[in-house]
Amino acid sequence: MKYQFMRELLLCLIYTSVLFGVQAQPTAQKSPVLYDKGEGSLRNEYFMPTSGTIMFYDVITKTLVATAEAKQDGTFNVKLPRNRRLYFEIKSGGRLYKFDGEDYELYTSSDNDPLQLLRLDFVLNPRYLKEGSNDSKTSNNNIVLNKVHFDPGSANLRPESYEDLNTVVDLLKSNPDLRIEIQGHTDNQGDKQKNMQLSQERAMSVKNYLVKKGIDPSRIDAVGYGDTQPIASNDTEANRQKNRRIEYRVIR
Repeated sequence: MKYQFMRELLLCLIYTSVLFGVQAQPTAQKSPVLYDKGEGSLRNEYFMPTSGTIMFYDVITKTLVATAEAKQDGTFNVKLPRNRRLYFEIKSGGRLYKFDGEDYELYTSSDNDPLQLLRLDFVLNPRYLKEGSNDSKTSNNNIVLNKVHFDPGSANLRPESYEDLNTVVDLLKSNPDLRIEIQGHTDNQGDKQKNMQLSQERAMSVKNYLVKKGIDPSRIDAVGYGDTQPIASNDTEANRQKNRRIEYRVIR
């Protein structure tokens, strides 16, 4: 009887230890997915901030791994999975640009490396254009400064012009090798010679503003074209207003 009791007690202890041993096994935890953080900017071919969608693809699998939306000021943020070799495609202004090849590939951090903060800045050079129109805002690939206005019949800048002009100042300061041509244009109303003179004075007025903001005058050409380069017919006041404009183009 004594041996039977001891045998049952031993079996009970063995069963209890096995039971608690099973329960003590830790639950397998999945490793958290880790991401590098990316931040950057998107600019068009004239180095002006622009909006768009940046798509990040795995070089090996050709699969999309992340997207980012650039705002109107060109800025964006994105999370990129680690252990990836990436290339980029960008949709902006109805066009698709592709950045691939070794010069544009990006490597995110490996498992043994600390996570990275990646700086990503893109300029939409037409040579990277994959699909879509290559036309710009005017037939001459110029940028129209829509908010630049003058007093009627004069070259006096109105205060509402400063917002667009300060953007050009920022562009030139951020790109010290850039040279531009400021162009003045008029409609076809009145004397052609006077229109040519007025357009030249307005272009010079814009140049003088940029120079006062610290831009070297040798980086700016100012040219008046009068009514010789309309972007709309002159048959209505609305169209004539489109032709009375200031534009700029990048020389180099």
